Amino acid sequence: MSGDVDAVIVGWALSALLFFLSLWKYEPEISHRRRHAASAGALVLAVAAIYGADIVNLPEIAGTLAIGASLGLVLARGVRPQMLPTLLTVFCGAIGLSMLCAALAAYLNPNAFGLMPVRGDGVTCWALSLICAAAATGALAWAVAVVAIFAHRGGPSDQARRTMLLALAGGLAGCSVTALAFLLEHAGLVVAGGLAGTAGLLLSVRLHRGSGRKGLPRRGGVPNP
Repeated sequence: MSGDVDAVIVGWALSALLFFLSLWKYEPEISHRRRHAASAGALVLAVAAIYGADIVNLPEIAGTLAIGASLGLVLARGVRPQMLPTLLTVFCGAIGLSMLCAALAAYLNPNAFGLMPVRGDGVTCWALSLICAAAATGALAWAVAVVAIFAHRGGPSDQARRTMLLALAGGLAGCSVTALAFLLEHAGLVVAGGLAGTAGLLLSVRLHRGSGRKGLPRRGGVPNP
């Protein structure tokens, strides 16, 4: 194994550890440390992706990362805090839609992604299952994000519902990224997408159960406050 591959694997492992620490038990007094850990994990993952990329594609990858980081910084600093959940929902929907388009591109042009079998046409069964999983979860993430953005009436209960839908959209988007990462055999994206997908889906389930318990009636027939 070459030194380049070893360095990339170390970067992936470090980014996975930082993402895991950012998703650890919620404690408000150390929330800033969690944010810093997540930011550092994203930075390490980006550096590992650039370091392990082919020299031919390096300018495009570096340029895309720079544009995306600049756009995210401008939006985060210019948008009011009340609008951040909506902005995050839009991003989750955009990720799901992009994963759907990537899965369709892989299905329509499998030769460009190295998915052709040794003999015969089309794609392998394993690749086809991953393409279907990435497309389905990506489409669901986009649909849930659209519902979260446009189907709201205002009020505390509606805000809690939108938060649950945001977590669900993020979890589905992470699952879509994971499926596509397995298809492309990219270990770093598998770890990052798996953590994001698991965290988002578990958070949405917990929020859904929490909202359900609030409406449960007591033994005397009076609903819980």
